[in-house]
Amino acid sequence: AIYGGGSRPQTTAIGSGDSTVAVTFATAFPHASYKVASCEVVNTTDGSPLGISVQTITARATTGFTIALSCATDSANYTLDTIALIS
Repeated sequence: AIYGGGSRPQTTAIGSGDSTVAVTFATAFPHASYKVASCEVVNTTDGSPLGISVQTITARATTGFTIALSCATDSANYTLDTIALIS
């Protein structure tokens, strides 16, 4: 079951040369036992964007999480689209 207000969809900008992304929720969860249900690296601007994948969640808090990418970005045209759910 998902509590009221139990999802956090978000788009987070990724800087050029970054290999990690810190996602910060606008509203904190009541605890850090949420699941990241969807996590996708997006770049619809560059002609030949890198095939970057999400690797590992390296930190988790009620206010957000940090995720490692498969490699560093080559431009600032990447975003990370995520949905976190609490049950």
